[in-house]
Amino acid sequence: VNACNNAAAFNLFTSLGGTPDGGGVWSQVSGSARTITGNNVDLNGATAGAYVFRYTVTAAPCTPATADVTVNVVTAPNAGLAAAVNACNNAAAFNLFTSLGGTPDGGGVWSQVSGSARTITGNNVDLNGATAGAYVFRYTVTAAPCTPATADVTVNVVTAPNAGLAAAVNACNNAAAFNLFTSLGGTPDGGGVWSQVSGSARTITGNNVDLNGA
Repeated sequence: VNACNNAAAFNLFTSLGGTPDGGGVWSQVSGSARTITGNNVDLNGATAGAYVFRYTVTAAPCTPATADVTVNVVTAPNAGLAAAVNACNNAAAFNLFTSLGGTPDGGGVWSQVSGSARTITGNNVDLNGATAGAYVFRYTVTAAPCTPATADVTVNVVTAPNAGLAAAVNACNNAAAFNLFTSLGGTPDGGGVWSQVSGSARTITGNNVDLNGA
């Protein structure tokens, strides 16, 4: 039989074939030592691999009857830890896997739990053009017969900033407050900061530059 290594009380008796008598005694034949209590063995934390347990029933003067159960222990899947992260809505391939906490197993599958539908490819989700807000994605790792492991990543999508479009304009050198913002093309967001890239140093105040005497 197969069993998961997070099973703290795996029932060996129900794993036997046939119609065994109750009241027998279990012993371990092979594999690293595990604790047996009644018909149950503690496999929690056991190393993956084969373990053999023997059931012995006595009824004097008859020869004791025995039957072995081989338990193939499988490592429980690890989906990592839930996390909350921020992402920009111009990210065409945002990596969800690297956003998980802990040490998740690879090879799992992502699904979307909430938020307007986005396309998921492998570990990446396309957030390009997504409306700002919270999106929840779930990572599921399976390893039969263990219960599937899941972990959610909440992605708080933020609208990408828009600085407008580059422009070339003319200005007179007696303009003490030339408005740079209105010179931009496109539909730039307000609240940005101006800096000078080239030319003799000028004073910038808010969106205005002093060109007087330039």
